[in-house]
Amino acid sequence: MKGRLVSATPEQVVVAVDGGQLTIQLDNVSSIDFRPKIADQEAQLILDALVKMRTVAEVGVNYRDYGQALIEVKLVVERNLPKISDQDLKKDFDRALNNYALVKDVWALTIAGKGSTRDEDFNKLVRISWDIASKSIAHAQDLMNGKRTKF
Repeated sequence: MKGRLVSATPEQVVVAVDGGQLTIQLDNVSSIDFRPKIADQEAQLILDALVKMRTVAEVGVNYRDYGQALIEVKLVVERNLPKISDQDLKKDFDRALNNYALVKDVWALTIAGKGSTRDEDFNKLVRISWDIASKSIAHAQDLMNGKRTKF
């Protein structure tokens, strides 16, 4: 069972599970593990990397710095994503990363003169992609906190 420890006495343990509380006699408890699961640790690493990327996008950087930040995030995501079993969480992480990567690709085309030369087109796409990435990160945070909502 997975839950949040509310209290413990020599006789019983109270755990918060699914919005309620469950009281378990200590004789029926074989162990209590306070360490996060490996998948939880991996998810937190990915989340931290994506939040860092969101900050890079918000403060504004040049193309080279954006690309370097994206490489760092991509490495963290690709190394840790296979260790996560929650498919919704994986989709959120993947969606955020793909939208940050899309901005880099469009930016490269624009610099090379192969994309739209209209600044408003580029800026609109960037805003939409970054917004989707940010919402994906927020949804992932909700999932990691036990809130199952639709994206």
